[in-house]
Amino acid sequence: MNAYHDHEHDCWDVAVVGGGLAGLTAAAVAARSGKRVILLERAHTVGGRGATHVREGVHFNLGAHALYLGGEGFRILRDLQVPISGHLPPLGKPLVFLNGQLSALPFSTWELFTSQFLKWSEKWRMARLMANLLQIETAALQATALGVWIDQIAGEGNLAKLLRSLFRLNTYVNDVDHLSAGAAIDQMKIGRKSGVWYLDQGWQTIADGLWNVGQQSGVQTRTGVEVKAVTKVDQQMIVQLSQGESICAKSVVLAVAPTTISQILRLPPDHALVQWSRQNRPVRAACLDVALSRLTRPERLFALGLDSPLYYSVHSAVAKLGPENTHILHVMKYLPYASDSIDDSNMIQQNAVDIDQFQSTRIELENYLETLQPGWTNHIVQQRYLPSMVVTHGIPRAADQGLAGRPGLQLAGYAEVFLAGDWVGTEGQLADAAIASGARAAELATAVAAQTPVAV
Repeated sequence: MNAYHDHEHDCWDVAVVGGGLAGLTAAAVAARSGKRVILLERAHTVGGRGATHVREGVHFNLGAHALYLGGEGFRILRDLQVPISGHLPPLGKPLVFLNGQLSALPFSTWELFTSQFLKWSEKWRMARLMANLLQIETAALQATALGVWIDQIAGEGNLAKLLRSLFRLNTYVNDVDHLSAGAAIDQMKIGRKSGVWYLDQGWQTIADGLWNVGQQSGVQTRTGVEVKAVTKVDQQMIVQLSQGESICAKSVVLAVAPTTISQILRLPPDHALVQWSRQNRPVRAACLDVALSRLTRPERLFALGLDSPLYYSVHSAVAKLGPENTHILHVMKYLPYASDSIDDSNMIQQNAVDIDQFQSTRIELENYLETLQPGWTNHIVQQRYLPSMVVTHGIPRAADQGLAGRPGLQLAGYAEVFLAGDWVGTEGQLADAAIASGARAAELATAVAAQTPVAV
């Protein structure tokens, strides 16, 4: 086996595996503390699910993305001085899609009490809920399923459908039976209090900004390399690469999927992470990303499905995402959460098996867009369909006491190995969790590296 060195040192302080938002954050934070850091990414570019693909000037995120301004991610990006710009989402005349018909989405008190699809009793319940949302004590609701909580306060009518839709919007999760009510309400509070941004030039600006911070602090990045195994030899961690190389590190941050971590560490079936992975599968969404030369109904900028888990928003109405007079929008279906879903490594095979299902979902999304923008197919500039995009690798489950039940930053049984990702730690959800866990894992890894002697 060939050893990989930087020609000056025999061992890195921190090796980060994974070049998504969590890994990029970990590498930047570790390097800024003065440690020698190497970042390893299997793809040929960094960004992971935070990447933005540019087609003839059109910036497509991987589905609909929004950055929570009140979350840990935004705060850490500001602390790292990552240059990003964005704008609050455009609402225009927000709509709901129910029974094949469009109605006004009640965001204001006036819209609520003039809405046509809610009963008067439901309007009063909704008004009280939104007035008291920020005061709801969620500690006692962490172990309560969101569906149970919604049933208690809303019953089984259209108000319950509206609340499920709003919680899907904030959490990206279509599973009220397992999602923690406390965690879901906490996420909605963040959105209600501070709002979200659609980012100019897309989410690649975050990835590139974090990468630049790391580069300025000395991070060495290697893309197109796959980590096959991580083992401990004496007091050092050996990271084995698919090309037959290996590198030495005093500590390792694994910012990849939990199933990938189990594979490269060869964790036994009874390990806590393996057991957790069996109960927590990736959350997915079907995404139709579209660029149009014209909006046939320009006032329709945002809509949510009530009896079907659908989303629609014209992100370019506020964010700079393409050429002038080009409209970039995202249509999405939140896919049902399945605890027995397959591993990411088998998705290509599963895509082939479920091609009929994927195609029917695409037709549903296209028909939804036709309802909102009649004749849209006559104005297509670019379009892309992602049938099963990973949104997050695990939800805060009621059975696990919400965020408290997610895997910790340090891997059990491995003093030099730390975890980062949108499924790790007790801080935030989605990108907030990825960035926050990356920063915290880097702090722990650098502390270990400072205490670990290099074997002679």
